[in-house]
Amino acid sequence: MIYTQLKYVDNRICPPGEHQCNDGTCISIDFKCDGKDDCADRSDEANCTCDSHEWRCNDGKCIDNRRRCDGYKDCDDISDEEDCPYACESSEWQCNDGSCIPKSQRCDHTYHCADQSDEDDCDGCSHGEWQCRDGSCVPSSARCNNIRECSDSSDEEYCPGIVCKEDEFGCHDDGTCIPSYLVCDGRPYCKDGSDELNCERPECTSNQFRCHDNGYCIPEILRCDGQKYCYDGSDEWDCSTDHWMSSRGIYLR
Repeated sequence: MIYTQLKYVDNRICPPGEHQCNDGTCISIDFKCDGKDDCADRSDEANCTCDSHEWRCNDGKCIDNRRRCDGYKDCDDISDEEDCPYACESSEWQCNDGSCIPKSQRCDHTYHCADQSDEDDCDGCSHGEWQCRDGSCVPSSARCNNIRECSDSSDEEYCPGIVCKEDEFGCHDDGTCIPSYLVCDGRPYCKDGSDELNCERPECTSNQFRCHDNGYCIPEILRCDGQKYCYDGSDEWDCSTDHWMSSRGIYLR
């Protein structure tokens, strides 16, 4: 006698308005790709794609692209507000730390970003050389030696200890000159931060947090979220352990 092993297959079909899980279970079509596992086998969240105008949360939920990094939690897992850089203007360049500087200061041989990223990957001169604004190269030792060796004299601009021009500000610690429009812009360019002293600060709204160092306002939702948005990190000071750590995806108590 020959025995044949038969495998039972559930061929039921879900009615209109329902989605069939891979195991045959039927759920409401509204639960398909909603960012939550409603099928026991999680098949309702597999192969989900968002529309071109949408951004997909880490949990699979789709939100409007404009809600990404807007300071408000739209994803249930808060992934839409994670790893958000500062939004720079079209005329600005973004440093690796998220701060913004005028594009004209990118690769100008003067550090304007706190992390000095504005001078990274700049084309031109070899190691040990400094590039003039006109593109020519001079020895690094020629920078700020009181001898104009660049044809455009850029090797002697913004040097410590010199008299600043009328449209420049002299830093208190070493006399470095910076453009006046950088004074009181909420971002320190002088090493001692003197360009941000005695400045009138904007009023923060009820749903914003004021950074301690420069008075900058950031969305309150970024307060105690495990990521530093204020330069001095004051948005992560005095945080209790009873809050959502969005950067790690866990809730601590």
